[in-house]
Amino acid sequence: MAKLLALGALLAALAGLRAAEAWSAVVEHRGSMRGTTDARTLDRDMGAAMGEALGCGGQVDEAHLRALERKLAPMWRTLAKNAEGNIDRRSLRYLVHRHFNRESA
Repeated sequence: MAKLLALGALLAALAGLRAAEAWSAVVEHRGSMRGTTDARTLDRDMGAAMGEALGCGGQVDEAHLRALERKLAPMWRTLAKNAEGNIDRRSLRYLVHRHFNRESA
């Protein structure tokens, strides 16, 4: 499960996403009291909720994350990217699918 969490964190970072950024617009738009929550707290809470939903949790150490980045880097470099340097959802899905096929084979 730690591998799944590490891969999710890496892919989110590669796609230019942060939980706090993704949800801040939703929280502010709703105008709820949660709009005053700072980004760090929201990021921590979103990570905990995703960990529970996925049946995993805990922290991923930097060494494991760097090893995963090294494994995915060659394929990442070959994928088409937009003006911001991000890949589209289909490419991301392909990258994850291929990684897990290789890891579980």
